[in-house]
Amino acid sequence: MALLGVALGASAQELDGHDRAYVLNQQAVERLSDGQIDAALETARAAVAAATSDLGPGHPGYAAALLNLGSILKELGRYDESEQAMREALHVAETSWGIGPLDLGKTLNTLGSLYSAQARYPEAEALYLRALAQEERIGRPDVAVATWLNNLATLHAKRGRADEAWPLYERSMTILADRGADEAIAETFSAMAALKAEAGEVADAERLLTWSLGLRTDLHGRDNPATALAIHNLGVLYRSTGRLEEAAALLEDAYRIRRGLFPADHPEIGSSQFELALLNWAKGDIGQARQFFRQASHNLEARLAEYFLFMSEDDRLTFLDTVEQVFDAYYSFCLAHRDDDPKLAGEMYDLALIRKGMIARSVREERARLRAKTTPAALALFDRLAEQRRLIAERHPRADQLLEPLRRAAAETERALAPADALVVTAVSSDPSLVADGGVVIGGSGVNRTVTVTPTGGRSG
Repeated sequence: MALLGVALGASAQELDGHDRAYVLNQQAVERLSDGQIDAALETARAAVAAATSDLGPGHPGYAAALLNLGSILKELGRYDESEQAMREALHVAETSWGIGPLDLGKTLNTLGSLYSAQARYPEAEALYLRALAQEERIGRPDVAVATWLNNLATLHAKRGRADEAWPLYERSMTILADRGADEAIAETFSAMAALKAEAGEVADAERLLTWSLGLRTDLHGRDNPATALAIHNLGVLYRSTGRLEEAAALLEDAYRIRRGLFPADHPEIGSSQFELALLNWAKGDIGQARQFFRQASHNLEARLAEYFLFMSEDDRLTFLDTVEQVFDAYYSFCLAHRDDDPKLAGEMYDLALIRKGMIARSVREERARLRAKTTPAALALFDRLAEQRRLIAERHPRADQLLEPLRRAAAETERALAPADALVVTAVSSDPSLVADGGVVIGGSGVNRTVTVTPTGGRSG
């Protein structure tokens, strides 16, 4: 959750001359660190407004304010708004004379973390690699580079490439040693623990998660998003190894903290509900398990309905793969206990319809809606997408190296078509670089990985 606390590339003289934008930016960071998320969002918006009027839209301070705003929106699960802010920040970072390699790398990394949260893994990896490519230009070891290494490692782990992830974590720790970067170290411990748990090395995973929790409690106190995640992850490990009473205390505490910080449809609320469902199922409390499974399912349904407004069809299917365990576990629970409670058979049917509806939902309706509006910008994007899809269909199916850039370009165009707000479509369509030459616009941290375990004990995250 590393945000930029001061403007990118700002000098002391600039700070003296333009206090308002910088002070607001710093206050937004501090409020988020203290767990005051709504206040942080309000302050971040004020910082962007101040940077726009005091510094101008091409200034490094404007990029910093946008990046902070995007990071806070990401924490709230508002991914579409977050991406708009971060991409604009990256545009400034790539074109402004006042931004150096360290701050450019931070911007690339932050947008990469947003894409990773949406399971847009190839785009995230490209951004992380671009961030790490700035290391030589920075010329000295920096805590930020350790964060970029951690994020790339965690991405590898999510994609089943643990052998590539571990060396990156180790390299990160060599940078963090003796630098007083306790939050970054806590993130690294948490990420390394996920790999250890995956490998069945439970004692090592527990040790790392306990260290992470201790560091975060000392840094942030108990009622903080980062501390809640550390509590949750340790509780998940205990649940997966049968230490149910210890798991219950931790998972319930994390859920209590999160409910005080986040809206009901936030991803971390859903994660807590799902884990509490599995916990209560393991304890034999079928009523409580059913209640939490329902809540987790409703949380996921609400999030998917929002995310699918701006995701391409390929993005939707990829993201559904990452949350499939919620549907599968709930379905298995209903199947196992339908004889005890006949209503569960109906819930199985409802769940199947929800999943089928989510998978079947297509942007075709949005295309038709945009055509009906006859917005010139929307129609231009529609025609571009149609041509890109035609080219993909005509390419030889084995020519993956040729298809991939075109698929990325089509997905980018489709994302621009998906939002309901025509103003967004107009703004995106005005920038032809979004899909030019088959490329993707290349611009958080958040390297933590929640260890989620299925009822049979298989972990995924």
